[in-house]
Order: sequence, then C-alpha cells, then structure tokens
Amino acid sequence: MFLCMGVLLFSAKVASQPAPYEWIWNNTHSFGYDGPWHAIPVSIGSPPQLLNLYPGGVWGTNIPASNILLSDGFKADGFTVAPPGDAGVYNAGLSDPSSGSSSENNSVAAPIYGGAQPHIDGSWNGQAAMNLQGGAVIVTDAVSFASSSFSGYTVPSVSLYPTYSVNYTLPNGKVIPQNVGLLSLGQSQNENWGSVTGRMISVYMAATGFTPSNSWGLHIGSATMNIPGSLVFGGYDQSRVIGDLGTYDAGGGNGDLLCTLLDIGIGVAEGASPFPFQSLGGMLRDGASNTTRSVQVRANPTVPQLYLPGNTCETIASHLPVSIDQELGFYVWKTNDPLYHEIINSPAYLQFTFERVGGQSNLEINVPFSLLNLTLTSPITDSDTPYFPCKAYVPSASAPEFHLGRAFLQAAFIGMNWDIIPTRWWLAQAPGPQAVQPSVTAIVNGTTEISPVADASLWTESWNGIWTPLPTSANSSSTSSASPNRNSNIENGGLSTGAIAGIAVACGIVGLVLLGFVLFWFYRGGRRSPQMTSSPAYTAHSEPVSKPELDSTNRFSLRKDPPNHTSYATDYSLLPRNPVCYEMSGDQP
Repeated sequence: MFLCMGVLLFSAKVASQPAPYEWIWNNTHSFGYDGPWHAIPVSIGSPPQLLNLYPGGVWGTNIPASNILLSDGFKADGFTVAPPGDAGVYNAGLSDPSSGSSSENNSVAAPIYGGAQPHIDGSWNGQAAMNLQGGAVIVTDAVSFASSSFSGYTVPSVSLYPTYSVNYTLPNGKVIPQNVGLLSLGQSQNENWGSVTGRMISVYMAATGFTPSNSWGLHIGSATMNIPGSLVFGGYDQSRVIGDLGTYDAGGGNGDLLCTLLDIGIGVAEGASPFPFQSLGGMLRDGASNTTRSVQVRANPTVPQLYLPGNTCETIASHLPVSIDQELGFYVWKTNDPLYHEIINSPAYLQFTFERVGGQSNLEINVPFSLLNLTLTSPITDSDTPYFPCKAYVPSASAPEFHLGRAFLQAAFIGMNWDIIPTRWWLAQAPGPQAVQPSVTAIVNGTTEISPVADASLWTESWNGIWTPLPTSANSSSTSSASPNRNSNIENGGLSTGAIAGIAVACGIVGLVLLGFVLFWFYRGGRRSPQMTSSPAYTAHSEPVSKPELDSTNRFSLRKDPPNHTSYATDYSLLPRNPVCYEMSGDQP
C-alpha cells in the first residue's frame, strides 16, 4: 500500500480508542449575503481545491462548481452571475485524472446512475423553500479536513454533487446565485452507482473505527454575535445542549428533522420589556384564515430564514419596528427607530414552542432578537441592510413542511444517530456567547438519548454581559394572545387619573432637585466647560459592541473585530498539508 505522512497520523489515530471528531470552522471569515454565517473549510481533490461549506443536508455534499462535463458532453460553465464573497468553487477539470478507472478520478457518475441529476439543496426540501433553480451532476473525489485534536483526515471517493447555475429570483427580478455549498451530514449507508461507490464521510469514519458511531451534533452559532459553530461526528458537544431536550423519530431514509411547532411568542428574559407587554403568545397563524394553529416544521440548516405562514410573519412583524420591502421580499429593520436598538440589545427573544412525544411537557427554544438582526448585502442590496429573517411560505403537496433555517439554528442544537432503527434526532436550546467549557461526548451505536449540560437557567447566564436589561417598571404587564399593534396600550389605551397625578408630583420634585444642583454647581465654579465623553453611535449594520475577553473557564471569547464577510480568505493551516493517500482495494468500506 502506498503511504503518505498523513497515513501514519491516520493509523496512529485509528489504533487508539474511537473518539468523536470535532470539526474546525473558518475562524477568520463568515459568508453569505443574507447572514453572515459560519462555514467549514474543506479541501477537495488533487491538486487540492479549498471550499467553505455550510453544514447541512444528507447524501452527497453539494459544492458550487465550474467547468462541469455533463453526461451528454455539454460543458456547464458554473454561475449565471459571479458570486460575491467567494467561498470557493470546485473545478472538476483540475482534479487529477491520472488514476484511470479508479473512482478517485472525479468520475462523473450520472451516466451510471441512469442520467438522473442529484438534488441541489441538501435533500431537505430547501429547493422548494428558497425557490431554487439550477442543476448538478454526481462525481466522487477525495475530501480532506482538520479537527481541533488531529492534524488532518482524508476520506477517499466522497459522493459530491457539483452544482451549476443554482440561483433564486427576488420579486424585483434580480437573480441571486448560491455561492456556498453544503457539507453533507451523512446517511446510514454509502451511495452506489454500479462500479462507482460514493462514500458518506460520516459512514466512512465510523466504519474505519475513527469515530464511535455514525452520528453527529450541530450548533451553527452566530457570526454576528461571535458564537462559534460546533459540528461533531460520532458525538456532540454537551455544552451546546441546555435544559429540556426533544427526541424525535427521523422518519424515512433522508433523516427528516421534522417536528410539530405549537406556537410562537415574544418574551423578555430579565428586566423590563421594550414592548407594551412582558410576554405574548398566539403568533403562529394559519396562512389562510389567520387563526392560531400548529404546523409541521423542519429544523433545516440548508436554508437561511424562517419559512412560515405569511400571517405568522405579519403578526410577529406588527410588534416590531420593521417594514416589508416588496422589491426584495424581506422585512427590513427601521434602524432609525429607537425601539430597534432597545429590542436588539435587550434580553427580548422570539420563543418557539414544540410538541414533545410521550406526554412530556412542551419544549421551548428562545432566539434573542440580537440573533434576528441579520444583514442583506450585495447582490441582494446595494448597501448593507439589517433585516428580520421571516419569509412567507406556502408548502406544496410534495414539500408539506415549513422550515426553521439557520436564523433559528443560531440558538438551537440539533443532532442525529444514524446507527439506530428508527433513526433518532434531537432538538434543544443552545447557549449564547458566555458558555461553559466544551464537553465533547461520544454517541455510541445504540444511543437513543443524550444529556444537557445544565438546566434552562444557564441560557440566561450565557447572555450575561452581552445584552442590556431595561430598567424595570411597575407598569409591566403580560398577556397570552397576540395584540394587533405593537403601539397599542395594554389597559384601555391610557393612564389612570391617579397615575397622571403621581407623575406630575414626581416631575415637580425632580425639578426642584435639579434646580438645587444647578445653583450648587454654579457657585462652585462650574461655569468651566465640562469634557464630554461621546457614546458610540449605532450604525446601520449594528455590529455588537466589543466586550472584554472571557477568562479560561469560559468557552467563547468575543473577538474585538467582527468577522469579515465581504471578501474571501481562510487559514490554510487548518487543513492537512500532507493529505492521506490510499491504494484502493475492494474490501475498503
């Protein structure tokens, strides 16, 4: 067998006890023109081509590509529109063809597969949600990557779906290309097309004894709020799982992340509320009748926004300083409204209530509004535009579910064990920036339940020092059903006579105190001009204010500068410099 240095490292790892594999993320740049979003760098083929991918989807890994030779000999030249913020593009023509009949020769498997084209959306109905158009082919090629505890790892003959001309169209007619691919989270088995086998990365790692099981745990984190992503194969990071946990049957062969959403509401974790209420539910509305209802949803990291009934988005938006931009089809934050800054900087959150099976109490996951203050960039808009990521969506008979995309998964953990029947998946609250030390935990073959790191109180603690609670007031109220207007008063639209009189007396007292202070200051020589300290002004992008770095007992340290998501670069040292080399044999997994 032909060996490279990487094989020696690989052999030493496999000889030891199988352990969970924690993926390295790009820690210098974020991506997407509707995020920003974290991504994972991988190296594909020989010579190596570096791409950054969002984790999500099953079966083959979708990668944006150029120079694709289709089964009928037609050459597809990639994007219809040049992608901004380039996360990397795969050129199949560059991959080394010297291995002849080996499947490592980026074999175009589509003819073997009967000429059929693969999915372009991760196979979780993201194409329907985003209205994607375009095509893809099937190839196999080596994929190399790195982890925090191991220098490098290569999986040969990985099933890849190079996509070409994949895009969606805005209401104003502008065509938006997909410039970031999807790193597949695997399957229970590999793909086979006659003489060619397309490997699933998670299947291969478990079959070779590198990881303890074919499983994964994911929290995508937040590029805006500096919460790093976490993806573990063969286990999960327990520090990303807080409080109650939902365990669900993953259904058919595609590992469907489906569950029932019972309600959506607004709440405030601590302090006073920026709204005319402290908590408010009943916002999950039917798209036709505008009555409250429950719906089937998919926790879907392959799509960016919250794809919900139109009346649900309208009901939530009625309480927020946002307006719908009909040209773009997005809710845009009114950044000049003082309420905007109060909401996104306070402990206010959007709460999602899910059904749990077996008579358990409902599962609640809170998404702070600071995570729902995302940014549209070119080519969607000419300048950075903060937006609220709720999109009106009408499911079809073939794709009947709604979708909670990356915007939701910034604050939620999901995981799956492919090795059990039926396949199980998990949903839980994830922490904010001030999290505890990581605790990467193995998932063995028979695992049906995983454990949280702590009770729900840790969630509030994980945001301490990041958000700013508003001063409490005796007038704070709560209600349980949606109010039609965020500016409406709670109790009969006004203040009582006693309250008005009390305010008048208080104002008089404050005036006397201020007058006394002014006279005192004047006679003490206060006529000198004081030196004023200016407060940092909010910008349209509303980047978070830098916080001091955390001590060694905490997991997430905040960067002093937000990650760059306007141009592409990555740290090549994250990837193995000596990729693993193999001589293929028929008995390999």
